[in-house]
Amino acid sequence: MPQDIGSFSALAETNISGATAIQWLPKDGDKPLSHAEAIASELLGPLDGADGRVAALRRRLLDRDWPDDARIVPRLAPQVGVTHELTSREQVTDTDFTSNNWAGSTIAGTWAIAMGTWRVPAVSIPSTPAGNDGGWDSSSWVGIDGAYGSSDVLQAGVQQSVDANGSATYIPWYEWFAPEVDGSPAYIFQTNIENMPIEPGDEVFARLAYQNGQGFVMFGNVDRGLYFNIQLAPPPGASLNGNSLEWIVEAPNSGEPGTSLPRFTPVDFSVAVGSNADGTVGADPNTGDTTNISAFGRSLTSVTTAMDSLTVNYLDAGFFPLPGSAVFDHTTQQLAAVSRAPGNLDLFVIGFDNRVWSTFWNDQNGWNGDFFPLPGSAVFDHTTQQLAAVSRAPGNLDLFVIGFDNRVWSTFWNDQNGWNGDFFPLPGSAVFDHTTQQLAAVSRAPGNLDLFVIGFDNRVWSTFWNDQNGWNGDFFPLPGSAVFDHTTQQLAAVSRAPGNLDLFVIGFDNRVWSTFWNDHGGWN
Repeated sequence: MPQDIGSFSALAETNISGATAIQWLPKDGDKPLSHAEAIASELLGPLDGADGRVAALRRRLLDRDWPDDARIVPRLAPQVGVTHELTSREQVTDTDFTSNNWAGSTIAGTWAIAMGTWRVPAVSIPSTPAGNDGGWDSSSWVGIDGAYGSSDVLQAGVQQSVDANGSATYIPWYEWFAPEVDGSPAYIFQTNIENMPIEPGDEVFARLAYQNGQGFVMFGNVDRGLYFNIQLAPPPGASLNGNSLEWIVEAPNSGEPGTSLPRFTPVDFSVAVGSNADGTVGADPNTGDTTNISAFGRSLTSVTTAMDSLTVNYLDAGFFPLPGSAVFDHTTQQLAAVSRAPGNLDLFVIGFDNRVWSTFWNDQNGWNGDFFPLPGSAVFDHTTQQLAAVSRAPGNLDLFVIGFDNRVWSTFWNDQNGWNGDFFPLPGSAVFDHTTQQLAAVSRAPGNLDLFVIGFDNRVWSTFWNDQNGWNGDFFPLPGSAVFDHTTQQLAAVSRAPGNLDLFVIGFDNRVWSTFWNDHGGWN
């Protein structure tokens, strides 16, 4: 590290004794570095010779337009008693373990540098009981030491917590844990960084290093344009052996049931590397041991590794309530669900005020805080009418309902313009009974929509739309002699591949019946 970065100068003492904000200086002359150059040099150092992931990270950092005040002197707030040391692990295979509080990858060796980048996960209430504080707590972090018998660990990351009301908080922290003795610095406990805002989905980086008997912590938020580097005096009893590197998602303070893990969106350490002091020996989590959290009688996490990266996923075995205060009537109201794009979910329901309400989830931020009404003045009957939802292409949503006039009405959303102003009727003269008949909607290929309904003659009727010609003129009956009861039976429609449609219904004999269409042979 030192020969690649140069020496460092103290910028300012922090508000915690033993922690000094620093800036590395280039070896070759007095030319000052830009923030982008400083971050790339300080963060990567001798790791810069690693694989293409590191090279891509360097390019992202250099391309980022960092503000003039990007480098901060961290304002530190120790959380006395909060620690992140590993509880005992149970070995499952040669390289797989379970733990009460750690999930991730650990590598044994003799190390001096650990680095990782990841996006802050969104957290929400899980199906497991709350911890002793009444909520659920987790941390995502990078560290040196702490496994394979060492009694200290230098680490930095983000705490993600959710309370009993579903409100989530996120805060960055660092810690140099060592057993507490007289003269221990405050940062042997989790030490929060109060002047660096963090939100779910933010890309953050952490770098931990040992050099000349000192510890170094660098942490930054790429999306917020803030970073710092600090030098730490070692706590009494710290070994600085560097006998392990870690990339971890954790339930702090020894884990459950004292601290209970929240549900979290996948934590993808997109770059996870480490080395000895001069960078001649590299560390890759793909070659390390994996650990998963096991509590309440089951596995709560699943870890997958790849070259210089790993992902920690949350496993939930049961249903759980969505965040927010919205409630509905389970005896009359029904949800419509759709995915507008990979990593996205949207829910729709006709609310007690008979307007259409929605909420959404994505893999960057988790669930939206609550349901909200769609724009427009259209109202429906929440006790009898039901919505059908479909995504005709990524970034598009379409809703359908049989209106009070018994015609089919629709509205739509796209990621360019948001929601259409209100519902509108489809062309044609076909009418149905909004109190008994229900639509099935599907997209057989991008830019296509198909609707199906059991008509008054109890045959299946359909209409369609495509982005070349718009809506077909009216509904039409499908071929075949099969009939059903439009007052009690309902269709399900799906597209198993572009250019394919499948319909399903429970028949009069109570067996499931089906038919299909493809763009080569038409309807069965």
